Amino acid sequence: MTDETRKTDARAEETPAPEGLTAEELEAQTGEELPDREAMGLINANLAIPVNAAVAANVLSSDSTAIANAEQDADIEQSTGDGGDGGLLDANVAAPVNAAAAANVLSSDSDAIANAEQEADITQSTGEGDGLVDANAAAPVNAAVAANALSDDSLAVANAEQDAEIDQEA
Repeated sequence: MTDETRKTDARAEETPAPEGLTAEELEAQTGEELPDREAMGLINANLAIPVNAAVAANVLSSDSTAIANAEQDADIEQSTGDGGDGGLLDANVAAPVNAAAAANVLSSDSDAIANAEQEADITQSTGEGDGLVDANAAAPVNAAVAANALSDDSLAVANAEQDAEIDQEA
């Protein structure tokens, strides 16, 4: 055995073993019954992001028509429910996205028509509102873009219609 080994063994012998709780200390401990698993979630969240898009283009196409039409009907119901109450975060997020784009590029006497229509009915509830943070977020997005680039005597039309009904309860 080397001197190094002897020193290591000697230190191990000198270190007292940790002691557990005494019987009195153990009996003094109290506990409580855990809630149902559904009620213990740290994060109770719903996420809905339906995406709808349409793109059309005229490129080097004289006397042409490019039509992009995107129609979206998003009925979204979200709830963290009564079973999810008491979480650190009870949240619902809904963000339906609808877009249409049409373009004329080097296309004389052409039409570019973009039409985006969105109807979003969003209902959100975080149940009883017992979470540390109870949040609902709804962000319906609707867009239409039409463009002419180096396209003489051309027409570009963009139309975006949105009807969003949002009910939130926290």
